[in-house]
Amino acid sequence: MLSRPTGFEESGVYSLTVDSLKQGRVVGQFDRKFILMVVESENDQQMFEEPYPNSQLHGYKHLYIFAVDQHAAHERVLLECYERECLNYFEILSNRATHETLHSRKTSLIICRQSFADVSDLIKHGQHSLNRLSEFGFLAYVNYSSTEQAIHVTKIPKVIPQNGISEKLLKRAIIDCIRVILLNKESKIKIIQNIMQVILPLLKTRACHQAVRFGSKLDTKQMEKLIVELSKCRIPFQCAHGRPTCNLIKIVNEEVN
Repeated sequence: MLSRPTGFEESGVYSLTVDSLKQGRVVGQFDRKFILMVVESENDQQMFEEPYPNSQLHGYKHLYIFAVDQHAAHERVLLECYERECLNYFEILSNRATHETLHSRKTSLIICRQSFADVSDLIKHGQHSLNRLSEFGFLAYVNYSSTEQAIHVTKIPKVIPQNGISEKLLKRAIIDCIRVILLNKESKIKIIQNIMQVILPLLKTRACHQAVRFGSKLDTKQMEKLIVELSKCRIPFQCAHGRPTCNLIKIVNEEVN
């Protein structure tokens, strides 16, 4: 069961679970930064991997109040959405009988040959290498008319973000992707996994830039939708950069009539 530490007491650490996140009821927004959520339970084992101290009171129900960081939560939701989008793109493109770069985005990146001399000769001498690149949505050639014999990248996969990404970071990611494709003799599945690792920082940056900001007012439907989407995430309790999405702020014991 997925969980993360949400509270600390003298007797231990207590972890929120995905099931309890799904049971949550949105009660409002605090400071246009946090979604306040309440979960009711008569049994701490439904909420936590360890029972909360002094709360095993017969005849009482427990109200758990959580603060969900709206930016961190939305960032996590977007990151996993972009990851799925990229995986689907590369899997579909690499399995086609004919590999067209129609599903790629035009670009114009000039990369010094010295940046990756180990693969420039492969691009230079083999049509097979160019075909191999097109299987994954890339198109590149060596410009011999330039004094440095620079490598021109003219197309990249449309799922690789460019807006808001520094040219240095983008170039490095593209160089590493091309290196993975041309030097890796393993299966396509392994190559796709390696490409995903290379472009992950770009996806994280995109998710951060597009996630709802602190200071943004959300209505109840928007907050409820975000909580539902967060509960479906593979790693729901951390944002793209490792910051916690949910924190337990209070436990209230109410007597059951």
